[in-house]
Amino acid sequence: MLNHRPKAALGCDERPFKPDRRQATLCIKSRRPFTIGGMVRPEVHADRGFTLVELLVVIAVLAVIAAVALPSFTESIRKSRRADAITLLTGLQQMQERFRSNNANYATTLEQLQTDGKGEHYQAAVVQADATSYTLSATALSTSPQAEDDKCNVMTLVMADGGLLQYTGTSSASKPCWSR
Repeated sequence: MLNHRPKAALGCDERPFKPDRRQATLCIKSRRPFTIGGMVRPEVHADRGFTLVELLVVIAVLAVIAAVALPSFTESIRKSRRADAITLLTGLQQMQERFRSNNANYATTLEQLQTDGKGEHYQAAVVQADATSYTLSATALSTSPQAEDDKCNVMTLVMADGGLLQYTGTSSASKPCWSR
């Protein structure tokens, strides 16, 4: 009986109305009004999205967040890479004490300590050594991103008078390179 309705009661594509979802979807996409039981449904627009202004606002907000967060993130990464130097220097300190327990003086070269002194981001060296003191340094490798660390690209450990330890970096503040 549905096929015998008057023309005004037909769907938007002029076919007999059949109450299924597929026909309603077709009518919505065609943007023509269709009738259901004599009522005309308004057009439904399929054009939805973001305007250019909305996209620019989102991009501006993301740029501000990145500008605030990036320096803090970079400094955190540098501080975590300083752990490589601290590990190298404290390991060399232990090697120096073991060497001194068997010899009259501390080791003056890395070869005497049987190590190359190379870490992932730093290269260690024995700067000075005698019977009662030594100075060890760790310098950032030029191939490492840590070489851009102006505060702590050279870190030193000084053992003087049999036990006084001094930790220094190139920064003027007291021990910023050794803080965790």
